Amino acid sequence: MPEGRLSELIHTHLAIVPDEEAAHRLAGDLTARGHRQVRIRPAPGELGHWRVRSLVDEHAAGPAEEDHQAERETDAVGALARRHGGYREGGMTSLRADGFGAEDLVGLDPAEAHAVRRAITAEFPPPRPNPEPDAPLGGTPPTAHRPLFDVLRSVADSSWRSPAADAFADSGEVELVFEIGDSFMHQGSCYAHTAAGVPLIAALAARDDVRPALRAALLHFLFLAATAGRRGAAADADRRVSLGLSLDDEGPAEHAAREAVEGVAPGLLARWDGEGEVVCFTLAALAAACPGQGRELAGEIREWAESEGTATPRGRVLRLAATLAREGPGLDGMLASLVADGFVRRTPSPLAPAPGAAFIVLEEWTEKELSGVLEEL
Repeated sequence: MPEGRLSELIHTHLAIVPDEEAAHRLAGDLTARGHRQVRIRPAPGELGHWRVRSLVDEHAAGPAEEDHQAERETDAVGALARRHGGYREGGMTSLRADGFGAEDLVGLDPAEAHAVRRAITAEFPPPRPNPEPDAPLGGTPPTAHRPLFDVLRSVADSSWRSPAADAFADSGEVELVFEIGDSFMHQGSCYAHTAAGVPLIAALAARDDVRPALRAALLHFLFLAATAGRRGAAADADRRVSLGLSLDDEGPAEHAAREAVEGVAPGLLARWDGEGEVVCFTLAALAAACPGQGRELAGEIREWAESEGTATPRGRVLRLAATLAREGPGLDGMLASLVADGFVRRTPSPLAPAPGAAFIVLEEWTEKELSGVLEEL
């Protein structure tokens, strides 16, 4: 493999393992992969655990190859940490132009490290194009729409009818719907107020005078609230297992939000027959998130998947939603196939519960579907 150019970015990795012996074993594995500055220390705040920090400095043919190598190495470090009973805690990225500190020159000789890294990266599988929707969701029936802010003021409490709320009136409708979503779940996390906001989001999503694309976005917010705990547990599976924590736990805010969404789901799911594709897709995700309420819709979702073609990206994701909605068999194999074909940005841990990992697939794909529709507003 040709050397290419030195990567513009330098990546550090931080892993946590249960004891000092595991830390030394992991450090040896990372050194064998050409990591530099491999250091072990007791992990503060994690009784008895140890931390392993390392640096990757390598060649890449170009920026795209550099990104691909970084993603694959992150997966590899996570797998090694998991093998030793631990987890990858995170890492940092810095510009090569910023230079190394003196401490960064300690460890494996740079020339030796670069040779090892070239051999390692040569074995990485080639990048695969991320699946994308074949065409924007369509079939939206014509309806009379009102500005979203006007609808919001008509259904919300008095705080949205006060002069202070008028500041939102100048926002475009797409910007406003995401402002609503952020106030409901700031940066995608559930808070004590999230459950209390569910009825407002649901009321807006049930209004025929809200543009269908915006109703779909509101339904997606409900999906995110209903699945926050399960998606979080799946993304955090290695750490939870290493620390002896449950994979089923939801925080109080996440639990309350899920129950609140389950309470409003039947009325929203009942709208299926009168909605166009963009809203129905988010209703399919909502049915998957609330199988107790969405099971009756599983057959309709499966029929839509078959009409799309179960080998197409959209058809495959709809099949996943139908399986989740009916809590049927085959989820593990379906999920593995979607992960292998690049439907998620980060490969989930094999320790992650399959439903939580499947909700991550639905989250990322639904955002792709919505982005194509919202861009047209």
